[in-house]
Amino acid sequence: MFRAFSSPLRAKVPYATLFEHNMVLQRVFRAPGHKVALTEEFAGRPAAQFTYGQLQRDVVAMADAMVRRKEAVAQARGAAPLSWLQPSRPAHVRSVFAQGERTPSCDHVQDTGLYTMSLLCGPGYTYVVSLLAGWSLNQLTTPMSVSQRYNDELMYVLEHSGSRSVVGETALLRDKFPAEYAELYVRSVADVNTVAPASSDRATYQVDTVVDSQSLLSGLDATAAAAPSAAEVLSYDTDRLDAVNAVFRRWHEDPATRPTRYDDCLMIYTSGTTAKPKGAVHTHASVANMVRVLQDAWEWRGTDSILHVLPIHHIHGLVNVLLCSLASNARCVFTKFDDAARVAHRLEAGDITLFMAVPTIYTKLIASLSKSFTEAERSVFKAACTEHLRLMVSGSAALPVPTLNQFRELSGHTLLERYGMTEIGMALSQPLNPVAARNPGTVGSPLPTVEAFVHAPESAEAAEQAAAKEADYDAVGALGIASESLFDRYWNNAAATKKELRTTAAGVRFFDTGDTVGVRGAGAAAVYTILGRSSVDIIKSRGYKLSALEIEAALLARKDVFYEMAVVGAADAVQGECVVAVVALQPEAAKARGIVFGDGAATHESAAVTEELKTIALQLLAPYKCPSRYVVVPEIPRNATGKVNKKNLKKVLSLP
Repeated sequence: MFRAFSSPLRAKVPYATLFEHNMVLQRVFRAPGHKVALTEEFAGRPAAQFTYGQLQRDVVAMADAMVRRKEAVAQARGAAPLSWLQPSRPAHVRSVFAQGERTPSCDHVQDTGLYTMSLLCGPGYTYVVSLLAGWSLNQLTTPMSVSQRYNDELMYVLEHSGSRSVVGETALLRDKFPAEYAELYVRSVADVNTVAPASSDRATYQVDTVVDSQSLLSGLDATAAAAPSAAEVLSYDTDRLDAVNAVFRRWHEDPATRPTRYDDCLMIYTSGTTAKPKGAVHTHASVANMVRVLQDAWEWRGTDSILHVLPIHHIHGLVNVLLCSLASNARCVFTKFDDAARVAHRLEAGDITLFMAVPTIYTKLIASLSKSFTEAERSVFKAACTEHLRLMVSGSAALPVPTLNQFRELSGHTLLERYGMTEIGMALSQPLNPVAARNPGTVGSPLPTVEAFVHAPESAEAAEQAAAKEADYDAVGALGIASESLFDRYWNNAAATKKELRTTAAGVRFFDTGDTVGVRGAGAAAVYTILGRSSVDIIKSRGYKLSALEIEAALLARKDVFYEMAVVGAADAVQGECVVAVVALQPEAAKARGIVFGDGAATHESAAVTEELKTIALQLLAPYKCPSRYVVVPEIPRNATGKVNKKNLKKVLSLP
């Protein structure tokens, strides 16, 4: 079945021709087989590397097993062959945000979960094979967080998505999934035809298959080892179609049945800061555009190697790092950010050219380099980063300017900042070159294919105009984005999808991000600053509209006092909202003020500390911007991508 595309004796067709719907799959299946695609470097485990040839073969083998299993389930349930496949979308059905005439997909597509596959794997090779195998069968793939609990978040995703399949790693499935799923497991090729009887029991929701992809891949090793490892293009024989799985055979024999680029591809659940998480559905086309935009803007190339330390159930770690690497035929090195010093030494090894992380990771690298490295070791780190790394990126949360400056001193790199979110991919970015044009505290300009709009969700108030004038912004307002990278819809929620739709006077449709921005310049020269989430980061106090992010950035300039902070607004009968700073102090600063945690106390608030911190704030901010309360905590709670859920933080601290 696996043959190099070199012999003229048989009619061979590259597998890549079956995957025109998915740009990443096509690039992977056209990559040189001998080239290293992925490396795993985890503490306590031997390092492992995998070529593009291995990846191609394992994706096809995994897809073969999944097809056999899904067909066995369909037969046992009395369903038609291949009835579990996603129906190709009619040409006139597009996202509600798409330009031109269209039938909104949120009104047309039936979100039943019939072709939805949930993925529970940690970062690494098993995740990549499982993801690509799902896409090769045109399954809507939904990555789940490995840090979440079944009885809360995972259960919600399975129920809400209606997933029929779960694909995961051995230990994660064992530790997180209850015993009710045991009869649905597929751990080897021999298990694919063993189908549990249908049941009305809701304990497993609509899931009919749980694939232990790690065990399944282990069983495929012998087959993979026997295949030619240097095959330039993996192909199938047209005179041996009986060796090809039923889905690929159907697509070969009847090209009209093949998927389209506008079919569903990826569903990522939002963070759910104001309500239950929503499933944001991307098509193959929007995922491809997200990748292409970054390939062009950041000049990805096949010689790149990126160190991957991020979660892979979010856009940052999945698209910006992994998919861009695969689509560029570059090398992705998976490791865990469990030891800042170890990661710093890994960056100075000389083979890494790209690194992307969230601000908290850079903060921890700074702390480790400053406290654990000697001056000579810091010089080695800086020289290595300057010589070998061509780009270091920060995102997913605001990067304080003091952190930017500290890391530049230690690494020689001015971190590139960008802006994006689950629904839109990356929309704004500072320039790759010249580095001097990266203005601290900003997120740059619209990326290629992206249009940005500043609109006012409410009437322009005098306070807002005054704030804009003081900050020297040419415009302040809500940020809207129009782009081919925009998501298709919220899963099974047409009302929520349409709620975010806005239209310009010229008839251009765009997505309302919910963020407030300040803009300097216009057109291609426009540079954007994120002032914060309109719902939690814009504080209305005494007639002023204040940016919580601006206040945070200013106070964090006192790096001798503040380690991290989150500024929020709390309801106040006189001021409307008062400014509250929730702060984690530097260890020395906390000790000097007699603040000690560990005796059961979760917070510290005193008049003496508040007055002292107010005095510091007055040296950095205008009086009306200074926090009136300071709540000291051991650390600021953040999610997997480094973001602070300020609504939840206020609730935990009983702030009105």
